[in-house]
Amino acid sequence: MEHRLTIDRITPQTKEWTSKVQLIETPRPRKSKDGKTRFQIAVVRDEREEQVVVVLYGEDIEKYADKLTPFSTYLISTAKVRVPLPYGVPINRFEWVIDKFTVVEEVKDDNIQDPPLLPPTRLNTIPFAYLHEQQQNTEFDIIAVVVNCGSIKYVGANNNKCREVVVMDTNVRPTILTMWEDFADTDGSIFTAQVAEFPIIVAKRITRASYGGLLLSTRYNSVILINPPYPQVGRLLNWVKDNRPRLMRYSQQTTVDSSLVLAAEQNDIVPIVSIQSQPHIQLFYVEGKLSFPIADQDFYELLCSHCGQQYRTHSPKIIHCASCKQRAMLTPRTIHYLLNMFENVFLINSSRYNCEKYFLELLIHDCSLCPTL
Repeated sequence: MEHRLTIDRITPQTKEWTSKVQLIETPRPRKSKDGKTRFQIAVVRDEREEQVVVVLYGEDIEKYADKLTPFSTYLISTAKVRVPLPYGVPINRFEWVIDKFTVVEEVKDDNIQDPPLLPPTRLNTIPFAYLHEQQQNTEFDIIAVVVNCGSIKYVGANNNKCREVVVMDTNVRPTILTMWEDFADTDGSIFTAQVAEFPIIVAKRITRASYGGLLLSTRYNSVILINPPYPQVGRLLNWVKDNRPRLMRYSQQTTVDSSLVLAAEQNDIVPIVSIQSQPHIQLFYVEGKLSFPIADQDFYELLCSHCGQQYRTHSPKIIHCASCKQRAMLTPRTIHYLLNMFENVFLINSSRYNCEKYFLELLIHDCSLCPTL
């Protein structure tokens, strides 16, 4: 006789059990650090909203690829139950392994006697108003509206693929979420096609980036659910319908070098006298006129394109470098310089050229430049 149990009652010692669960997360398959083991970590929940990780390995991933679909209900019997491994998702004291010995049966929508589980309701998301309180590199979940989507770009020494999207909640605080690698391709393509409809996402196990103020970033184990059937998503969709003209302002913004530029609303602008009281990790906006406090400033330096040797000249040309003994073009690199904005000095960090250019584009877009040099 079938012995049905809820997730919390199933342990490694439990025999001949069956649990009625709903699949709520299906992250992409990954490989172990040594590249020898291919695995996939999913998450299911029962009627009490208890959750447990389900792990698949190797050929079993393809075997269940079409059989396990998000938010469908299943009867899972006698999966292997074990203590979570280090690479797992720590949501339960045990995790299940589905293999060729496990029985998995889908509960059809037309099953009147034993109907599927209702849509899930359990979410533990962080409101945007509290994002700045999250520690760097710690994981958290958000529910948000996608209002703009950038194009794919490649950054860093390893040319890592990424794509930026602008997300916000009902506080209307636009924030950039950077999606890396597979997320940039798969989810990014969906956002590009659907951004005009302002899709709702539940992004799980993302993090706050360790640079550039308040930016969000996917991680290797992140999950992005697009318009999932949570009641919280339905409420946010209703808010989108009521605020569509306001949201369209963000969807029409352009990009600078494939990076999205966030424009400020009038009530987001901080007076210059209040700059020092702003949280040091939070993005904020100022308004004013720019001028150069020092007339004779260098805005770039020239380096050998082979070895990086700096030269005093400011005329780009081909030279015979005395350092590397090669003919090379002198190429420019930006350096530190000062800008005044209503007597407040901004130091632009040349070591972050892209951020510097982005920052200047943002300022010049919204501010009028002083003619005085």
